[in-house]
Amino acid sequence: SDGAEQIELKGLTGEQVDKTKAVEIFTNVFKDYGFTEINCVGCTEGAVECYNLEGKNDNATLYAQITKKGGNLIMFDYQGDCNEVKIESDKAIFNGLEFMQALGIDDMQEVWYALADNVYTINYAYKTDSVIVYPDMIKVRVCAQTGKVIGLEAKSYYANHRERTIDKPALSVKSAREKVFEGISIESSRLTLIPLTKNTEKLCYEFSGSYNGDTFYVYIDANTGAQVQMFKVVSGSEGTLLM
Repeated sequence: SDGAEQIELKGLTGEQVDKTKAVEIFTNVFKDYGFTEINCVGCTEGAVECYNLEGKNDNATLYAQITKKGGNLIMFDYQGDCNEVKIESDKAIFNGLEFMQALGIDDMQEVWYALADNVYTINYAYKTDSVIVYPDMIKVRVCAQTGKVIGLEAKSYYANHRERTIDKPALSVKSAREKVFEGISIESSRLTLIPLTKNTEKLCYEFSGSYNGDTFYVYIDANTGAQVQMFKVVSGSEGTLLM
C-alpha cells in the first residue's frame, strides 16, 4: 500500500503555506488530543516538501508532517498507550473514515485491516463509480482501547489522487470470472483500478477465492480478459481483506 517516490504529486493542490499556517492546521486537526505544547521542529525537502511538527502532553508525543503545498496532513504518528482491545473493527473503521472526512478526504472505502498489539491498521482506497482505486491509498492506525486515530500515512494518496475518466469495462464480471484458473472456489469479486508501474494503471476485476486450502487474489483485465496479477496469501499473513 505504500506509494513509491514520485516526482509529480497529482493530489497536492493549493497555495504554499508558511510555518505559522502549518502550526495552525496542526492545532485544528489535533484539537481533541490535549497537547500542551506544539512546535515546528524543521522541514523535509525532496519530492514532498513538508513542515515537521510535534505535539506534546504529559503522556505522549505526536509527530506529523504537513505539506508546504496545500497544507495537507500527509502523515502522523502518535506514541500513546494502547493496552487492551475495547472496540470492534467496525468502530475503528468508522473512526478512520470520520478522521479523513474532517481532513476533507471523502469517498474512501476500507479494503483491508489487521489487529496487532491492540492497534487496528486499516487501509482505505478511493472509490468512484463503484471502482476501487488502489493507487489512491491511505493507511490509518486506530487504538483499539480508546478508538482514537493514532497514525496516518497518505503519501500514496497525494501522489496519485486526481479526477479520472474510467471507461465502462468491455467484459462483464461473468465473462471475466471464466478467465480465472480452473479449480478455484471464487468467493467474491469487484471492479478495481490497480497500479502496474509508477505511471500506468489497469482496470481489472478482482476475484478472491480458495484453491487447495490456500487463498488467492486474481486480477483479470476488464477489457481483454488477460490475467494481470495473482497473489497467494502465504502462511503467517495477518489481516482481513474487506470485500
